[in-house]
Amino acid sequence: MKRSVSIICSLVMVLQLLLGTVTVWAEGEMEAEKYTAPESPAVTYNMNMDWKFTKAKDETMDKNNNPSFSLETATASVLDANGKKFYEVDYDDSDWTTVSVPHPVNAEDSFDGVGVVD
Repeated sequence: MKRSVSIICSLVMVLQLLLGTVTVWAEGEMEAEKYTAPESPAVTYNMNMDWKFTKAKDETMDKNNNPSFSLETATASVLDANGKKFYEVDYDDSDWTTVSVPHPVNAEDSFDGVGVVD
C-alpha cells in the first residue's frame, strides 16, 4: 500500500511539472481590473466637401420632344480643352463648380419663380 501511495504521489508531482507551475495569488490580487477601452486607430473623414459638378451641355430630344441626356452624349459634352474625358488622368475640371454632397442637379433653376405668389 505504501508503495502504491508513493507511486501515485510521484505521478502527481510529475504531472504538475509537465502541466506547468501552480499560480498562487496574494490576498486581493484576484479582483478584476476595471476595463479601459484602447485608443481607436480609426479616423473619420468628411467626404461631403469639395466635390466637382457640371451639368452636361449637349442635349438631344427624345421622341416626346423632351431633353434627353444619354450617357454617351453627356460624356462627350464634358470634354476638357485637351479632349480628355472626365475620368481620365489630368482632366482639367477647373471650370466645374465645387459643391458639397448632397447636391441637387437643378440647384440653379429649382426656384425660378414659377408658382410664387406675390
